[in-house]
Amino acid sequence: MPESEENSRKKLYIPENGFITLNLPLTPLRIGAYSTRTTHPYYLKLMQRLFNAVGINIDVINPFEFKTKGEMLLECGNPAFVAGVDTMSCSRPSTRNANIEGAGRRHCGRCVPCIIRRAALKKANQPDDNNQLLEGRRYRTDIYTTRLHASTAKVDDKTAKGENVMAFKYMIERVRQDPNFLTAAIRLTGPLEFPDQSLAVYKRVLEEVEAVLQNVTVVE
Repeated sequence: MPESEENSRKKLYIPENGFITLNLPLTPLRIGAYSTRTTHPYYLKLMQRLFNAVGINIDVINPFEFKTKGEMLLECGNPAFVAGVDTMSCSRPSTRNANIEGAGRRHCGRCVPCIIRRAALKKANQPDDNNQLLEGRRYRTDIYTTRLHASTAKVDDKTAKGENVMAFKYMIERVRQDPNFLTAAIRLTGPLEFPDQSLAVYKRVLEEVEAVLQNVTVVE
């Protein structure tokens, strides 16, 4: 590519962590919309081919493809500032469950992105307990202090849904019992240019999440 043409190209940065980029189904039941891959390396590669083919001078770049969310936060210039900014990680801040969990633009506290968020904050040594947060930024469900129920059908006013915590626990235990499973599962998501690095970042995220789940209670 001529240097003048390269300099004229714009860059589209998609800052997504490596775990969500791969987004493996945490259990056999988490398929379809539960595990979309809109930032998967192969998908972005296909988008790049499309842009090039139709003459759109944009390079699609995910600079954090091989970083965990905790590493992203820990390695930024000012982790405390970033952790204190009013950002939204939750996949369901205002849903049909708002009538029992409280309405408003708040983190639910128990979806997959919320659990990843809490794991990242713990990794970066940033405060994340509800009693340390301003009222408007507290999690609707604090998984550290709320008893979670493995069965959504048995949730009552003293417990909350814990299906996502159980999904993480399932994945962590499955990888522990069969390390080769994760290698195969990641390769099945699509062609990867650096499969070993993708495998490594996924394992590191599971370690970050496990550090959080050690403090979480799930009842049957």
